[in-house]
Amino acid sequence: MITDDEDEEREESSCPFCGSTGDCPHLLLLVDKTFQEVSGGVLFDAFNARLSSDDISFDELLDEVDSLADAYDRYNFEDGPGSSSTYEVYYVSSAARAKKAKSVFAAGSKRP
Repeated sequence: MITDDEDEEREESSCPFCGSTGDCPHLLLLVDKTFQEVSGGVLFDAFNARLSSDDISFDELLDEVDSLADAYDRYNFEDGPGSSSTYEVYYVSSAARAKKAKSVFAAGSKRP
């Protein structure tokens, strides 16, 4: 899995496959770890659905996402005093892999 230098101070992530800093076909899931919320990505709806219906924790679901991802990044976003968050971003190498990961994740399987 590709990871960026976690000591580097950044307030956004760029896709390791296309360089985008926003939504792209490689974005599997964008997670605000501080508040345990998902903010975007192809797994956004499936993650929220499983979190509300499955007897599984937020971190256990993230472990499943991590097993499906080809790349991972982590950064801190500072939005004023007392308003910072740590974000984790999961990517896949292609739109086809994103589609397959969505299907596998929605079904509740940990295997790609």
